[in-house]
Amino acid sequence: MARPRFRFGLAMVIGIGHFIGFFVALAVGFDMGDGGGTIPKPLQILIGVLGAPLTLIFTDASKFNFIRRFVDDSAILMTIALFNSMLWGFAIASFIWLVQRRLSNFRWGGIDISH
Repeated sequence: MARPRFRFGLAMVIGIGHFIGFFVALAVGFDMGDGGGTIPKPLQILIGVLGAPLTLIFTDASKFNFIRRFVDDSAILMTIALFNSMLWGFAIASFIWLVQRRLSNFRWGGIDISH
């Protein structure tokens, strides 16, 4: 049996799913906030978790003043979210690859974990 290899396509699918999920949650949160309502705590937590780590690192908008004359804030936010989603995709795909590899090592090493 061949050893598992890293799947780049899986990382991209996870990243795209994360990107869509993050922006849907963010859009719902913005809609609730702009409507004068309060954003429910579970939605705030979801946005915080999906936005970590890059949106938490780049919370200070003044870091992007040098580029604001060329692009607007939404393009900056989408770029940060895109890199964040790629990071999530590679992290989760790497974790899956690591688990598959460990299970493969158990099978090749003669250790039976099926019982």
